[in-house]
Amino acid sequence: MIEHLKDKGLGVGFACRVLGLSESANYARKKRPKSARRLRDEQLMPLIEQAHAESGGTYGVRRITRALKRKDSWAWRA
Repeated sequence: MIEHLKDKGLGVGFACRVLGLSESANYARKKRPKSARRLRDEQLMPLIEQAHAESGGTYGVRRITRALKRKDSWAWRA
């Protein structure tokens, strides 16, 4: 979010104040490696988007989960 505001021409300090964050916390967050959860989410997102598109945009979380299990796309859970 802060990077998005920075791209719009707002300073990092201003964006942090508006969001109630410290600048040091923002910079520390940027230096941390991605969590296992975030990496897994990034791997699954294309599969989720594909299942949603194939449903014509009508499937919600439960149906998408079932569709992915049917496709055996959940082999990553091993």
